[in-house]
Amino acid sequence: MSLTGRGDLLVRVVAPTNDDLHEILQQIAAIDEVRRTETLLALHTSLTRSSADLVAAGTHP
Repeated sequence: MSLTGRGDLLVRVVAPTNDDLHEILQQIAAIDEVRRTETLLALHTSLTRSSADLVAAGTHP
């Protein structure tokens, strides 16, 4: 993956609750080298599978 724009690092976090996400973000912000963070939430994620994934899973397209 390559990043463009202001970010130096992209971290994908999956948290079961908002409280869990908040705790993870607080831990990241507490790292001395972290100057700032930006949080974006994915409200919906589409599952995309290739034919190779389906074959590996034992199903056929």
